Amino acid sequence: MSQLGGRACGHLPIDYRIAVLAERRELDRPIECRRQRVASSGLELGEHAFAKVRGATDGTSRGCKRACISLYAAAREHDVVRHVSETFRHRIRVRYGECDLQGVVFNANWLAYFDVLITELWRARIGDYLGMVDEGADMVVAEAAIRFRGPARFDDLVDFELAITRLGETSVSTRIEAAVDGQPAAEGAMRHVFVEPGTNTKRPIPDSIREALLPLVDEEAAGILER
Repeated sequence: MSQLGGRACGHLPIDYRIAVLAERRELDRPIECRRQRVASSGLELGEHAFAKVRGATDGTSRGCKRACISLYAAAREHDVVRHVSETFRHRIRVRYGECDLQGVVFNANWLAYFDVLITELWRARIGDYLGMVDEGADMVVAEAAIRFRGPARFDDLVDFELAITRLGETSVSTRIEAAVDGQPAAEGAMRHVFVEPGTNTKRPIPDSIREALLPLVDEEAAGILER
């Protein structure tokens, strides 16, 4: 449930949060938004959903609902309310045998790292990958891309971040970023298609898996395959 001004409101979408940029001083000035509609509802700006609802602040009254809808839409117009997605993170230490004659991670090994990242994502969010296969769903890689940004060397710790850029009917697209000591090392993108085990016939993403991956969806952050 969204938390606005310290109070819960059931009328705003559950996957949105208020993102106020301090440098724009959004915290220091009221949001200019449809004041006439607020006034006509008998409301004044304050705590609950950008407004203090007279007589009811529990998110159940009609006045509360009108305020939430009006002020939420106004906040969207002013680019104040934004979708906040989660990011999956994992760390891999570079082994000696993964480096080439130049002393950096051999280019093909980055795809192996990406595969490890997907496996760990599944372990953390969904469970055993083979268990998914036993239940009638498997995945194949349809597309992959890598852009090299900087070196990763033996014994370096590589920090990976993964977000989902598209969750379709049968496929999932991911954006991957890798860094060493905070410096970009590589960025990549992958598209996995769900298939029936054994036949590799496309199939829909299972509902349980879709639900587990939804918090990672960030459609505004396109991967390099989509640029």
